[in-house]
Amino acid sequence: MIKKVVVTVLLILFVVSCTESPTEVGGSLLPPSDKFDVKVVRTDTLNLTWRSEYFREKLDLGAAPRILLGKFNGLTSTALLRFFMQMPDSIREYLQHDSVIVQSSWVEMRPNYVLGDETAPINFDVYKVNNFWIPADFDEDSLNALDYDNNPISSPDEVSDSLIKFSVPTDLTLNWLKKEVVDSLPENNGVMLKPDESSRKILGFQAITNVRHPDEPVMKIVYNVIGKKTDTLTQKLASDVHVITGEPEKLNSDNINLLADYAFRGYFYFDHSFLPKDAIINKAILKLSVDSASSFWGSVVSDSVTVQMVSDSTTPDSTVKGTVKLYLGKHGWIYEGRIGYFVQKWVDGTSNQGLLLRLSDESRSLNLISLFSEKAADKSKRPQIVIYYTDKK
Repeated sequence: MIKKVVVTVLLILFVVSCTESPTEVGGSLLPPSDKFDVKVVRTDTLNLTWRSEYFREKLDLGAAPRILLGKFNGLTSTALLRFFMQMPDSIREYLQHDSVIVQSSWVEMRPNYVLGDETAPINFDVYKVNNFWIPADFDEDSLNALDYDNNPISSPDEVSDSLIKFSVPTDLTLNWLKKEVVDSLPENNGVMLKPDESSRKILGFQAITNVRHPDEPVMKIVYNVIGKKTDTLTQKLASDVHVITGEPEKLNSDNINLLADYAFRGYFYFDHSFLPKDAIINKAILKLSVDSASSFWGSVVSDSVTVQMVSDSTTPDSTVKGTVKLYLGKHGWIYEGRIGYFVQKWVDGTSNQGLLLRLSDESRSLNLISLFSEKAADKSKRPQIVIYYTDKK
């Protein structure tokens, strides 16, 4: 038993001695060329060249997973909706013989996002759209060129935290149903929802995505076949899009402003030439501080900022082909994350053209995250990078 204890103790001592740092045990036996030294440098202690800006980029909101509607901070969101007109074959036959009466029809929309005071008013008018449209690449120019009736056909019948409801004229709904069986009738081009001047907030609703969601807006149609019972059709969204117009009233031009659906993105550059050419980057942490007085966000907070390598600083929205996307997570009033992969690429010879910043929920909100830049009067609020690197002695 004693022999086993002695052997066990010797083994433990052997393992411990093998795991000691070479600088403590056996360091004198290593040639100087094989010794490494881990260094830590904070960029806010160096006299570096910094540069940042923000710019607007076109965003295809036809693919957005959320429909926005309303007015807030100088911005207006107008929405377009079109619904399928699906029905049993038996109803088609009655439509061909003008035996269907639409008793009532309405649209139900369930908010899942609010920007601004939740108790603030929101109101909008509903217009019949006369020309065909598709969500892809639909923008402000498309909205200006849209053909729609001058007089609204409806306005909200019900507005609450959980439901927005507006009626659709029964004759229009009947024509949309008949269009499914009579080709000569006008196309179903849906409706436009345009907020009025009394609106003081923006609401968001579930849009069409690759997977159908139960909270998407629906159209309800109560109809009667002459001489038969009354029934209800529930129609799903066929197309949706929204367009953001106007300019944000609350904006600090000295900051790096990231504004979601409006598609303000940021550009950030720092000179990394202080690093040795053979440095091995162990870790690099980027910290960006939020200017809370210049920011606003809705009921869904932007919890991260994405970072990518820029391929050409003259076009800051250009990213290096095949580059990875890194994330800065939100921690209180700071967005922080590791960018060591990018710094290592620059050290290894990839041209440092800067970094592209954008909100990870860019197409799902209208949040404005205003980040202090290198121009901030308070130096502690300026961007900071802490780099841990290994350099040969």
